[in-house]
Amino acid sequence: MQDGINAVLDENQHHRSRWGAFVRARKALEADFRCRIADGRLQLVGLSMKPVPAESLSAVPSVWADHVEFDWAKNAIKFGKDMLLIDVTVKPAASPPEALSATETKGVRSARLDGGRRRFPMAEMVVIARTRARDASNKGEAKALIAEFKRLYRGRKVPAYRTVVDHVSEIYELAAENACPLNP
Repeated sequence: MQDGINAVLDENQHHRSRWGAFVRARKALEADFRCRIADGRLQLVGLSMKPVPAESLSAVPSVWADHVEFDWAKNAIKFGKDMLLIDVTVKPAASPPEALSATETKGVRSARLDGGRRRFPMAEMVVIARTRARDASNKGEAKALIAEFKRLYRGRKVPAYRTVVDHVSEIYELAAENACPLNP
């Protein structure tokens, strides 16, 4: 009799262990999914039902990524108490990640400098830095950041090499503060 009880207890422990692994894996996948939405690699599109029903699909802002509540069974998302989108689909971003606004990236400057000079594209550099592991000197990182900036933001004025070198530490500090929980 005791052997039967022990066998049931062992089986129960085994199922709990597997369930715990499943829950951890699901949380990791959701964190990575949110990261990919936040940094612009994926886009959510849905039909707004609350507060006002819409007649056409609209894109979900990437800044919502950390704040939406997913209803996986219904293909819906909730944002706070007053926003509900249904028929939500996920698609790859059609274009490179757009620059984040200052409200989307904590501590990132977004206004023009005094005197009308063009601002340093800090938000764009932070987006790029989020996808990289820092593994070179400031000069090496500046070259890598500039190369990726040219690739992602074709047609935009590229910041001067020396300026990027001067900002490398700040770029990676901001990227770490706003980092995704998992590497892409």
